[in-house]
Amino acid sequence: MSKEFSRGAALGLLLSAIALSSIYWYAPDLISSGKQTAETEEINSELQEQEEIEIKLANKEKKIKELEQDLSEVRAESEGAKSETDQVHHAVFEIESGESAEEISDRLAEKKILENSESFYQKLSDKNLQSHIQTGTFHLNSTMNSEEIIEQITS
Repeated sequence: MSKEFSRGAALGLLLSAIALSSIYWYAPDLISSGKQTAETEEINSELQEQEEIEIKLANKEKKIKELEQDLSEVRAESEGAKSETDQVHHAVFEIESGESAEEISDRLAEKKILENSESFYQKLSDKNLQSHIQTGTFHLNSTMNSEEIIEQITS
């Protein structure tokens, strides 16, 4: 082995040791920064997904509140309707000469004495009492059934 060959080999070993040392000291920073970038991207995407879920949840909660409000309005309306149907309507009902049975049944329904004017008229027709309706003033109320009303206005 010659002196120059030994120096060349030593120089080569020295350069490779320097190169490996620099890689050893600086490469972990490059590798870890790459890992940190990937982790940061993953965290950002998870945060974005979580924000989207929170927005959807807020929209659903808003929709639920709207539906609850609509439900309470419907309940209030139905309670109002129940109270209307539960009320007893009294009327002083006057039948004038020449009024038809249909007109009378319609007027009874308008005054809320009857719920269904057609069924009342049908009962009058079934009993052939359309021509037996008396003229005059009658005290009627909504608790009376069709038979009671027919009896009062035909006797």
